[in-house]
Amino acid sequence: MSIQGSQRTALDSYLASIRGTELLSDQQERDLARKGQLGDIESLNELVSRNLCFVVKIAKEYRHHAVPFEDLLNAGNLGLIRAAERFDSERGNRFITYAIWWIRKCLIEVVSEHVSMMRIPRHHLQRTKLVRETEKRLRSELGRDPRTDEISEQLAFTVTPNDHLLMTRVRWISIDEPARKGDEATPPFKDRLPCPSTVSPETRLLNGESSDRLARALSSLPSRERIVITHRFGLRGATVLTLREIGELVGLSRERVRQLESSALRRLRRLLRK
Repeated sequence: MSIQGSQRTALDSYLASIRGTELLSDQQERDLARKGQLGDIESLNELVSRNLCFVVKIAKEYRHHAVPFEDLLNAGNLGLIRAAERFDSERGNRFITYAIWWIRKCLIEVVSEHVSMMRIPRHHLQRTKLVRETEKRLRSELGRDPRTDEISEQLAFTVTPNDHLLMTRVRWISIDEPARKGDEATPPFKDRLPCPSTVSPETRLLNGESSDRLARALSSLPSRERIVITHRFGLRGATVLTLREIGELVGLSRERVRQLESSALRRLRRLLRK
């Protein structure tokens, strides 16, 4: 079984385990929350487990962000736990009404971490959400796209180009995700990427041409200069030697070898320019 298949099976098993969970009554919620505030962990766990189905429902709203659904569920469940720890049953609200804010808060955080190349501060995401909701409402009322100043009039701040930039939705995809051509699935995107360890035909051609030019230029040098350059730079598989070692090889002083190297390099530069 593949890793992806095992993950899908685990997700299906989890969804099946919480499907059909009996919801709590108003009185049951108050009793569990009251016990939880007194430190009863089992009551808090019961309050959370009976509301896991709501996390699934809310997390589905964020699936278009290309975040793995398992990560969305984990984030939403974390928000549900935080809500259970802070819920005050004496205020008269139903638990899930209070918990939705915490669930969405954690979902927005995980979405911003996954889909952004750089982390966007949470207050910017909240500001962008307000702009998007106001723009949508005005579009419905006016029957056209609202102007920036019309959106700003409805809000407590001035809408800037940056707000519209953050509203742009970018869909990130995995390189393991199959490409699609019409209704047919094609090999994944990674199969179309060049292998970093493979030399491209263009590079191989350029390297070969450069080697041929260098070989022709070396063959035109006097024999002693050719020996010096070959051993100084390890060309043609030769061992790289110091000036003194080359001098011992050809029977010349170190200074004379240095002069031959300088002369040979000048000749090569002129030949290669041609």
